[in-house]
Amino acid sequence: MSQMKFLLVVLVFAGFSQMGQAQTIEKGVLSPGLFFTSAAGGLENSPSIGISFSYYVANNLGIGLNAFNFVFGEDYSSSTFGPYARYYFGSGSFYGQAGITFSSVKVGDESDSATGLNLGAGYSFFITDDIAIEPSLALNRANETTVISMAIGASFLF
Repeated sequence: MSQMKFLLVVLVFAGFSQMGQAQTIEKGVLSPGLFFTSAAGGLENSPSIGISFSYYVANNLGIGLNAFNFVFGEDYSSSTFGPYARYYFGSGSFYGQAGITFSSVKVGDESDSATGLNLGAGYSFFITDDIAIEPSLALNRANETTVISMAIGASFLF
């Protein structure tokens, strides 16, 4: 099943790369976003929902915060937040992202927390000058656990 998800994401990236309009995200832009994530690995494979906020400190270079990312499963819940940096390559829509995550996990009556690192890549398909649809892949590592996640989100530029 995970191979099918990976193939789907590759096809989505390829399709968006043919359709998207490239643009430079200028210094001073604020960009809130909403995203839905599916992950493989770790304790639970439940989908999650999150919001993020980015501020572009230079053209195509943003710093941000994944403010909320919640996962709820049967007898399981987690929340994650953390800072990140995102860079758009050239004048295109392909980006790389790196960050730190702080997570809290509850399984049954047991609770734990973890700090980890994540690396990701994505593509911003600008459907207007101010709205982008963003599929992405990420590798998250914390407490000797590696999680690969796929996300689809929307960002809004102000």
